[in-house]
Amino acid sequence: SSKKNVHWRLAERMASCSQVLEFARDPPKHDARQKITLKKAHFCHVRFCPTCQWRRALKYQAIIYRSLPRLIADFPEARFLFLTLTVKNCPIDRLRTTLKVMAQSWQRLIQLQVWPGVGWVRGVEITRGKDGSAHPHYHCLLMVAPTYFQADYLKKDDWAELWQHCLRVEYWPIVHISVVKQSR
Repeated sequence: SSKKNVHWRLAERMASCSQVLEFARDPPKHDARQKITLKKAHFCHVRFCPTCQWRRALKYQAIIYRSLPRLIADFPEARFLFLTLTVKNCPIDRLRTTLKVMAQSWQRLIQLQVWPGVGWVRGVEITRGKDGSAHPHYHCLLMVAPTYFQADYLKKDDWAELWQHCLRVEYWPIVHISVVKQSR
Protein backbone atom coordinates (compact mmCIF):
# COMPACT_ATOMS: atom_id res chain seq x y z
CA SER A 1 0.00 0.00 0.00
CA SER A 2 2.89 2.42 0.71
CA LYS A 3 4.23 1.61 -2.78
CA LYS A 4 0.86 2.68 -4.20
CA ASN A 5 1.07 5.96 -2.26
CA VAL A 6 4.54 6.62 -3.67
CA HIS A 7 3.21 6.18 -7.20
CA TRP A 8 0.29 8.53 -6.50
CA ARG A 9 2.69 11.18 -5.17
CA LEU A 10 4.85 10.85 -8.28
CA ALA A 11 1.77 11.09 -10.48
CA GLU A 12 0.65 14.25 -8.65
CA ARG A 13 4.10 15.80 -9.06
CA MET A 14 4.11 14.97 -12.77
CA ALA A 15 0.61 16.39 -13.21
CA SER A 16 1.72 19.73 -11.77
CA CYS A 17 5.06 19.77 -13.61
CA SER A 18 5.80 23.02 -15.47
CA GLN A 19 2.34 24.43 -14.82
CA VAL A 20 3.78 27.84 -13.96
CA LEU A 21 6.62 29.32 -15.98
CA GLU A 22 8.06 32.80 -15.41
CA PHE A 23 9.94 34.47 -18.25
CA ALA A 24 12.00 37.66 -18.41
CA ARG A 25 13.27 39.84 -21.20
CA ASP A 26 16.99 39.60 -21.51
CA PRO A 27 18.48 42.18 -22.07
CA PRO A 28 15.94 44.86 -21.12
CA LYS A 29 13.14 45.91 -23.46
CA HIS A 30 14.94 48.84 -25.15
CA ASP A 31 17.74 46.61 -26.58
CA ALA A 32 17.16 45.34 -30.16
CA ARG A 33 18.91 42.01 -29.44
CA GLN A 34 16.29 41.11 -26.91
CA LYS A 35 15.39 37.51 -26.15
CA ILE A 36 13.07 35.93 -23.63
CA THR A 37 14.56 33.56 -21.07
CA LEU A 38 13.02 31.24 -18.54
CA LYS A 39 13.72 32.69 -15.10
CA LYS A 40 11.58 30.62 -12.75
CA ALA A 41 9.68 27.35 -13.04
CA HIS A 42 8.55 24.37 -11.05
CA PHE A 43 9.62 21.04 -12.53
CA CYS A 44 8.85 17.70 -10.89
CA HIS A 45 12.21 15.99 -11.67
CA VAL A 46 10.47 12.61 -11.85
CA ARG A 47 12.49 10.33 -14.11
CA PHE A 48 9.37 9.26 -16.02
CA CYS A 49 8.09 12.78 -16.68
CA PRO A 50 8.27 13.53 -20.42
CA THR A 51 8.89 17.24 -19.84
CA CYS A 52 11.71 16.66 -17.36
CA GLN A 53 13.28 13.97 -19.56
CA TRP A 54 13.12 16.31 -22.54
CA ARG A 55 14.88 19.03 -20.52
CA ARG A 56 17.46 16.51 -19.31
CA ALA A 57 18.11 15.40 -22.90
CA LEU A 58 18.57 19.04 -23.95
CA LYS A 59 21.07 19.54 -21.12
CA TYR A 60 23.18 16.56 -22.17
CA GLN A 61 22.90 17.52 -25.83
CA ALA A 62 24.29 20.96 -24.98
CA ILE A 63 27.18 19.39 -23.05
CA ILE A 64 28.04 17.16 -26.01
CA TYR A 65 27.79 20.01 -28.52
CA ARG A 66 30.10 22.15 -26.36
CA SER A 67 32.59 19.26 -26.10
CA LEU A 68 32.67 18.27 -29.77
CA PRO A 69 34.83 21.15 -31.10
CA ARG A 70 37.53 20.37 -28.53
CA LEU A 71 37.25 16.64 -29.22
CA ILE A 72 37.58 17.19 -32.97
CA ALA A 73 40.52 19.57 -32.41
CA ASP A 74 42.27 17.00 -30.20
CA PHE A 75 41.49 14.09 -32.57
CA PRO A 76 41.10 15.67 -36.03
CA GLU A 77 41.34 12.40 -37.96
CA ALA A 78 38.93 10.41 -35.76
CA ARG A 79 35.76 9.00 -37.27
CA PHE A 80 32.34 8.79 -35.61
CA LEU A 81 29.69 6.08 -35.78
CA PHE A 82 26.07 6.22 -34.70
CA LEU A 83 24.98 2.88 -33.24
CA THR A 84 21.49 1.83 -32.13
CA LEU A 85 21.14 -1.36 -30.07
CA THR A 86 17.71 -2.80 -29.34
CA VAL A 87 16.15 -5.60 -27.33
CA LYS A 88 12.74 -7.21 -27.58
CA ASN A 89 9.88 -5.19 -26.13
CA CYS A 90 9.12 -6.01 -22.52
CA PRO A 91 6.12 -5.51 -20.24
CA ILE A 92 6.34 -2.26 -18.27
CA ASP A 93 6.72 -4.16 -14.99
CA ARG A 94 9.87 -5.88 -16.42
CA LEU A 95 11.49 -2.64 -17.60
CA ARG A 96 13.85 -2.25 -14.62
CA THR A 97 15.13 -5.81 -15.08
CA THR A 98 15.49 -5.34 -18.85
CA LEU A 99 17.49 -2.13 -18.38
CA LYS A 100 19.77 -3.92 -15.92
CA VAL A 101 20.36 -6.72 -18.44
CA MET A 102 21.09 -4.14 -21.13
CA ALA A 103 23.62 -2.35 -18.90
CA GLN A 104 25.41 -5.61 -18.10
CA SER A 105 25.39 -6.52 -21.81
CA TRP A 106 26.86 -3.13 -22.69
CA GLN A 107 29.70 -3.74 -20.23
CA ARG A 108 30.39 -7.10 -21.87
CA LEU A 109 30.31 -5.46 -25.32
CA ILE A 110 32.83 -2.70 -24.55
CA GLN A 111 35.20 -5.23 -22.98
CA LEU A 112 35.36 -7.38 -26.12
CA GLN A 113 38.67 -7.39 -27.94
CA VAL A 114 36.94 -6.36 -31.19
CA TRP A 115 35.35 -3.28 -29.59
CA PRO A 116 36.45 -0.40 -31.86
CA GLY A 117 35.42 2.56 -29.70
CA VAL A 118 38.14 4.91 -28.55
CA GLY A 119 35.43 6.91 -26.81
CA TRP A 120 31.65 6.91 -26.73
CA VAL A 121 28.47 8.43 -25.43
CA ARG A 122 25.50 6.17 -24.76
CA GLY A 123 21.93 7.15 -24.06
CA VAL A 124 18.90 5.02 -23.34
CA GLU A 125 15.56 5.77 -24.95
CA ILE A 126 12.35 4.06 -23.94
CA THR A 127 9.44 4.21 -26.30
CA ARG A 128 6.10 2.48 -26.08
CA GLY A 129 5.04 -0.39 -28.33
CA LYS A 130 1.59 -0.54 -29.93
CA ASP A 131 0.56 -3.14 -27.37
CA GLY A 132 1.61 -0.91 -24.45
CA SER A 133 4.91 -2.68 -23.87
CA ALA A 134 8.18 -0.84 -23.29
CA HIS A 135 10.77 -0.63 -26.06
CA PRO A 136 14.12 0.24 -24.46
CA HIS A 137 17.07 0.79 -26.76
CA TYR A 138 20.49 2.44 -26.76
CA HIS A 139 21.64 5.26 -29.00
CA CYS A 140 25.42 5.46 -29.02
CA LEU A 141 27.93 7.81 -30.58
CA LEU A 142 31.28 6.04 -30.98
CA MET A 143 34.59 7.64 -31.79
CA VAL A 144 36.83 5.21 -33.69
CA ALA A 145 40.41 5.42 -34.89
CA PRO A 146 40.99 7.01 -38.30
CA THR A 147 42.22 3.63 -39.57
CA TYR A 148 38.99 1.83 -38.57
CA PHE A 149 37.65 1.57 -42.13
CA GLN A 150 41.03 0.64 -43.62
CA ALA A 151 41.02 -2.71 -41.86
CA ASP A 152 38.33 -5.37 -41.48
CA TYR A 153 35.69 -3.22 -39.78
CA LEU A 154 32.48 -4.49 -38.13
CA LYS A 155 29.50 -4.70 -40.47
CA LYS A 156 25.86 -4.45 -39.37
CA ASP A 157 25.47 -8.24 -39.01
CA ASP A 158 28.71 -8.39 -36.97
CA TRP A 159 27.30 -5.78 -34.57
CA ALA A 160 24.02 -7.71 -34.29
CA GLU A 161 25.88 -10.94 -33.58
CA LEU A 162 28.07 -9.29 -30.93
CA TRP A 163 25.04 -7.65 -29.27
CA GLN A 164 23.15 -10.96 -29.32
CA HIS A 165 26.14 -12.69 -27.72
CA CYS A 166 26.51 -10.00 -25.04
CA LEU A 167 22.75 -10.01 -24.32
CA ARG A 168 22.88 -13.82 -24.08
CA VAL A 169 19.64 -14.22 -26.02
CA GLU A 170 18.51 -16.58 -28.78
CA TYR A 171 16.78 -13.99 -30.99
CA TRP A 172 18.55 -11.71 -33.50
CA PRO A 173 18.39 -8.16 -32.08
CA ILE A 174 17.83 -5.21 -34.39
CA VAL A 175 20.95 -3.10 -34.71
CA HIS A 176 21.58 0.01 -36.79
CA ILE A 177 25.04 1.38 -37.51
CA SER A 178 25.96 4.36 -39.67
CA VAL A 179 28.89 6.66 -40.21
CA VAL A 180 28.48 10.23 -39.05
CA LYS A 181 29.37 12.46 -41.96
CA GLN A 182 31.60 15.32 -40.90
CA SER A 183 31.59 18.64 -42.66
CA ARG A 184 35.16 19.82 -42.90
